[in-house]
Amino acid sequence: MVLVGIAMGFADLAGALAALVFVRGFFRGARWRLWLGTTTLTISVYAMFVYDYWTLASGAWTGAALGAYVFVNLVFVPVVVLFALFCRWGVAGRLG
Repeated sequence: MVLVGIAMGFADLAGALAALVFVRGFFRGARWRLWLGTTTLTISVYAMFVYDYWTLASGAWTGAALGAYVFVNLVFVPVVVLFALFCRWGVAGRLG
């Protein structure tokens, strides 16, 4: 199980680095910006769900650490909102 967590950490790091490339491409109007933006946003949301599942399944949300886990999830709220908006814009055909 530990190796899966380490692998997920590296995937999240790769997503963060790719997000930096996305920002540069976005401001320069690169043709691949929507594809990379979708990929990095999906990696972030996936990482959040995996993190929450593992911490909840292990019982880590009890006791004194509860505040730290709530804070980590609050930091992810803008990512979830952006993901929902991005999906909505995609369905409405307002991307591109």
